[in-house]
Amino acid sequence: MDSYNCGNISDDDVVRLVQKGEVDKFDIFILRYLEEAINFALRIVKNREDAEDVVQEAFYRFFKNINKFKFASAPKTYFYRILLNTAYNFVRKQRMLKIFGLGRNLPLSVGIENGDGDIHTTSAGYMKTSDIELVGFFRVVLGKSLKKLSCREREVLILKHFQGLKIDEISAILKITPGTVKTLLFRAVHKLAKELGSKDKY
Repeated sequence: MDSYNCGNISDDDVVRLVQKGEVDKFDIFILRYLEEAINFALRIVKNREDAEDVVQEAFYRFFKNINKFKFASAPKTYFYRILLNTAYNFVRKQRMLKIFGLGRNLPLSVGIENGDGDIHTTSAGYMKTSDIELVGFFRVVLGKSLKKLSCREREVLILKHFQGLKIDEISAILKITPGTVKTLLFRAVHKLAKELGSKDKY
């Protein structure tokens, strides 16, 4: 996998090769971002098995629509828009299944089919919590605190501080201006600090 990450072939070149018919080259893109994508999805769907399913579906949607990709953004940015949308669709579906008392074996393939990566947002908790020792307690507290944020504030906070993306990358993924990203980050951090600070009193 290291050879895929050393920059020998760019994401743009991978996509161009796949568009020309060398479909096996898409494996390079998958291997390059697989674990990163799973970790991202995990913060939304909270379960690794579900996260892996979401990521698999997102890769499939990108591959299915790869010939429609016009390089208006970076392939990674385009993929993350699809991944974010797929994860939110999954969360919405699971909530509906829970409401109606149904099982979990419905297909993930809902939502975007044209590969445009448009984002449909919904409220969701993002932290996979644990109650083991101090780290587990902090995660529980932080997870509850994140729910105090708006959906968009959670998005930018996760993309910036958990995924390590740059402001312009977040801007492209969420289709908002860099200035808006910075404003949302400021609000999120301020609210989170205030919320966590208030918990110290208990």
